[in-house]
Amino acid sequence: MSQILWASESSQSLAGRWVQPCQLQTQREEVFAATTAVLTENYYYKKDCSQPLMSIRNSGDVVITEEHMDFTFQEVGITLKDQMMIDDFNGREVCGFKDWTLYKEKIVTGMWCAIITGAKAMKMADVGSQRFGIYKKTGDLLYFGRLEPGHDALSPERRPVTLDPRFYVRSPAE
Repeated sequence: MSQILWASESSQSLAGRWVQPCQLQTQREEVFAATTAVLTENYYYKKDCSQPLMSIRNSGDVVITEEHMDFTFQEVGITLKDQMMIDDFNGREVCGFKDWTLYKEKIVTGMWCAIITGAKAMKMADVGSQRFGIYKKTGDLLYFGRLEPGHDALSPERRPVTLDPRFYVRSPAE
C-alpha cells in the first residue's frame, strides 16, 4: 500500500492530476479538486509499468492548509486488470468476494483483504477514518510526507515530519 500521504498547498494551486514516475512496478496518481482528492495506486507486471495488474483507489475529502492536508476516507475500491489476478482473487475470495471480473471495480471500504498471496489480511480504510499529512510543492513537483515509526499520519500528533523523496509531477490538462 501507499507510503505516501495526501497533502496540499491549496485546492487552487494543486487542482488537477499529479503522477508519480514508475517505481517498483507501481505508479501513483493524485487528482485534486476543490475539497476532494483521489489517490490511485496502479500496479503492473513489468518493471517499466506496462502490463497492468490492478489498481487501488482511495477517495475522500480534504482540508487544506498552507503546509498540511488532512484526508478523510470516503471510499476504497480495487479494480483488477489481468485475468491471472482475477483467477487468483476469486480462488482466494479476496475481501470476501469470489466474483471478481475484469475492469469492474469492487468497493472494499472497511473490509479485511489479503491482497498479496500468502500475506495476512489488512483492513481497508473505513469511511470517516483520517490521515494527517504534510507536503511541499516546488514548481510542477509535489512531495508528500514520509511515513516512519511514530510519524504514521494516524493523528495530528503523528503527522510526518520529513518529505518522501519520491515526487509527483503535474500532468498537463487533458
